[in-house]
Amino acid sequence: MKTSFNGHLQGKVRRAMQVLGAIGLMSASSAHAYVECAGAITYLGLSPAGRVTVSVGHGVWYICDLGATYGGYTADACKGVYAGLLAARAAEAQVTFFFNDGTVCSSLGNFVLPNPTPYYFKTFS
Repeated sequence: MKTSFNGHLQGKVRRAMQVLGAIGLMSASSAHAYVECAGAITYLGLSPAGRVTVSVGHGVWYICDLGATYGGYTADACKGVYAGLLAARAAEAQVTFFFNDGTVCSSLGNFVLPNPTPYYFKTFS
């Protein structure tokens, strides 16, 4: 029974990540040169005010806000981002954030809104 439940849960998490990835594709802006910052989620936080913070090994970044437009994401889009990050964390999946210029991932800062902000993210296992 436990294996069946875990298999069912993993299937739901995998499907949720696929749907969230498709949402990200629809909202991503076009880019000619981009940088990928990837890794396992080593930090995932949510402030009392609704600010989502995450690290994939290059610093802790403020990504979006569940209650307002922030970092290029609307509040509704942020809810999808947060759900995707929670699913990725639970599945121990890798996450990639995409940036529009030749920035170095580790130079984006720690506990900051990265500049430039990520225009897209994806999860994969």
